[in-house]
Amino acid sequence: MLSTLIKEHQTKQAAKRVVQEQKRKECIAAANDLTQALVDHLNVGVAQAYLNQKKLDAEAKLLHQGAINFAKQTQQWLALVENFSSSLKEIGDVENWARSIENDMKIITDTLEKAYETTRGQSSSSSTPKVLSIQSHVVHGYVGNKSAVFPLQVLGFEVDFINTVQFSTHTAYKHIKGNVLQNEEMVQLVEGLMLNDVDYYTHFLTGDVVVPLADIITPNQFEAELLTGLEMKDLSGALEVIKALHDKGVKTVVLSSTDLGDKDHMIGIASSGAIQPTGKIPPKLIELRLVQNKSTIENPKIVIHAVQIN
Repeated sequence: MLSTLIKEHQTKQAAKRVVQEQKRKECIAAANDLTQALVDHLNVGVAQAYLNQKKLDAEAKLLHQGAINFAKQTQQWLALVENFSSSLKEIGDVENWARSIENDMKIITDTLEKAYETTRGQSSSSSTPKVLSIQSHVVHGYVGNKSAVFPLQVLGFEVDFINTVQFSTHTAYKHIKGNVLQNEEMVQLVEGLMLNDVDYYTHFLTGDVVVPLADIITPNQFEAELLTGLEMKDLSGALEVIKALHDKGVKTVVLSSTDLGDKDHMIGIASSGAIQPTGKIPPKLIELRLVQNKSTIENPKIVIHAVQIN
């Protein structure tokens, strides 16, 4: 009886062990599956993160290169803006100078008419001709009073002069600096001459032309265009400008310099019968040079060639 019970117990125990082993194997397999699933999921996340990091690195490089290009472009824009501002300033300087010339022309006309009426009936106590020269003046170069006063003095003229402007260079240069004589200052100077009774002159010389009173005018292209309101783009345009100046009552018109030539030639045009002189003069030398002596003035060397045009 006892042995039977023992055998039954052992049989049951063996069956339980089989069931437990089966369950253990199932648990191990389930754990392995879960572990593999977790590893696979983690590997996918890591791979995606790696891909995302590569994309971020590529985008960062593109952004950095774009920032560098934008910085270069910004520097170029700033340079362009600075150059444009500088050009506007220079244009403004020239426009202010042109407006000042127009104002000067009006005050000069009024003043010279008064002086002409005052001196018309007078006779000079001396045989020495006396000139009042009202022109511009430059520090460098020879234009306006800088080129006119000394030769006249060498030739025996007594010269009084008023500088309408005091510029560093003439206006063909890129940068123009200096001061412009204001209308009220011009009036004060002329009034001072009249009050001291030293306002008698046999000749008036002015580059800031008082056209209705002038027998001869010698404007450059810029001044001629300003006086007539016409543009001088070619020879035909230049002749139209000359005709307009003749129509104002001027007998002789000399366009002292124009932009119609090239880098080796300067063209000027004269009309009371039109003469077109040309000379081989470098651009930076398009201005008068200092005359060294009286002989050079009285017997100048001819360095231009003139042709008659119809």
